[in-house]
Amino acid sequence: MNALGDLLTRYAQRYGDRTAVSAGADAAYSYAELEPASRHAEAWLHEVVPHSPFLLLPGNTPGDVALLLGALRSGLVPLVGDPAWSEHEIAETLKRTGASSVVRAQRPESVAASITLGDGGVRYLELAAEPGAPLRHDLDGIDFGRFTSGSSGAPRCLGFGIEAMINAASAWGAATQLTSADTVMCLAALNNGLAFNTSLLAVFEVGATLVLPGVRPIPSSMLAALRTWSPTVLVAFPFVYEALAERDLGGLTSLRLLVSSAAPLRPDTDRRWSAELGTHICNYYGLAEVGPVTFNDGRVAGSLGRALAGVELLEIPTPETENGSRAVDPTPARIAVRTAAMATRYLDPRPPDFADHLDSNGRYLTQDLGFLRDGDLFITGRADRIVNIAGRKIDPGEIADVLLRHHDVSGALVRAEPTTTEPVLCAYVESATAGRSDLIDHCRKYLSQYKIPQRWTIVPALPRSSAGKIMSAQLAGIGGASQ
Repeated sequence: MNALGDLLTRYAQRYGDRTAVSAGADAAYSYAELEPASRHAEAWLHEVVPHSPFLLLPGNTPGDVALLLGALRSGLVPLVGDPAWSEHEIAETLKRTGASSVVRAQRPESVAASITLGDGGVRYLELAAEPGAPLRHDLDGIDFGRFTSGSSGAPRCLGFGIEAMINAASAWGAATQLTSADTVMCLAALNNGLAFNTSLLAVFEVGATLVLPGVRPIPSSMLAALRTWSPTVLVAFPFVYEALAERDLGGLTSLRLLVSSAAPLRPDTDRRWSAELGTHICNYYGLAEVGPVTFNDGRVAGSLGRALAGVELLEIPTPETENGSRAVDPTPARIAVRTAAMATRYLDPRPPDFADHLDSNGRYLTQDLGFLRDGDLFITGRADRIVNIAGRKIDPGEIADVLLRHHDVSGALVRAEPTTTEPVLCAYVESATAGRSDLIDHCRKYLSQYKIPQRWTIVPALPRSSAGKIMSAQLAGIGGASQ
C-alpha cells in the first residue's frame, strides 16, 4: 500500500457517512464505505494480476471509482487507459508496455477472473495473449501509468508516482476553492486527465460529493441530470458545453464553477453560458505529461488562466516563431512547464525518452506556442506544426482557429501534406452545411492569401477521441480531399 491508502483511511475517519461518490440511491458510497471497497478491490487485484504492470480500462460508475482507487493503492502499477479503445489498440498497448493483463467492463472471450463491484457491475480480467517483457526494471518509483491522447499517433504511456496525483489534486482544490458543500458532477471519463486530476482526490480531500450520472452524451439527458442533482461544479469536455449551449440553460443556478479542458472552446459557447449563468467556463491548460497547469476564472478574454500554486511557466523563444505565427504582441514563444505532478518517464520502448523533452532545469518543453501577459497564459499555436510552404512559415493552428469562427463549422484541423512536388495545406472541416467556396471566402477575411488551404475535406463528423480531440492519425481514412 502506498500513501493513497493512508489518505483514504483519513477521509473515511474524517467524513464518515457523508456521500463520497454517487450515481443514485442504489449506486453510491459514503466515505466510510469507499475505503473498504477500494481495499477489497486491491486484495482482488493482488490475487489475480500475474505481475506489474497491468492495463485498467475503468468505466464511469461509483464502483469503478472504488476499483480505480484500489488499483492505485495496490503497488501493482495500473496503466489507466481508455475503455473506448478497440481490441487492436488494447492488444498493441499490452505488447508495448509489457502489461500482464487487462481489467475492463466488456466481457472478453477468455475470462481469467472477475469481480462484482459494490454497485452491481462486473469487471473482468483477461490475460495478455502475447505478453511483452515485464517492465519490472523500469518501474522503480512508478505507482501508475496514464496515456497521452494519441491524437497524432499511438498513445504514449507515462509513469507517475502517487505523489504526482496527490499534488495535482491539492493544487487544483486550492485554486477552485472546493469545500465540503460542493457537489461535483463529472461528465468526463475517469481515465482522462480532466476527470482524473479534478474530480477524484481534489473532491475527496475536502469531503465534497462526486456525482457520476451515467447518462448518454445527448443534451436532453445531460440537462435532466443537471436539474436532478443541482451540482455546484460541472466538469465536462468542450463538446458538452457546446451542445448544451444550444438548449435552455434556465434552472441551472446552483452551478458556481464550469470546468473544461482537452480541446479548444468556442468563444460563443462561453459567452452563452456566461450570459445565462453569470459564470465563465474555466477552460484550463493542462497536459498528460505534467497534469493541470492553470486555473482560468474567465476574467481575461482569450487566456487559459494563471498558473496553479507551485507551477512554473516560462516562455522559450525559438527561431520557428519569428515568422508565420499569428499577429499578436508579444511574439509567441515555446511554453515550458514544471509542476509537482509531472510524469517520471515513458513506460514503453519507443523514442524519444521523456527526459529528451526536459530542459536542464527539469522543465517540460511543450510543443505549444504562446505568451504570458501579466501572469495570464495565451496559447497561439504549435511549434511542431509550423510548416514551410513555398518559403513561408505558416502555423496551421491559426488557420484552424479562423475556420472555427465560421458559424457552420464545429471542428477543424489544418496540416501540411506531401505531394509529388512540395507540401500543400490541407483543411479538414466538420460541417453539415458549409461549402468549399464559402469557407475560402471566410478565410480571406482574416488570412493572407498564402495561408488559404489548397485542399479541403468537409464532412459532417471528423474522427475524435473520447475527450473530443480530432484524431489526426485517422484523417486519411475519411476520404480524399476535394481539390
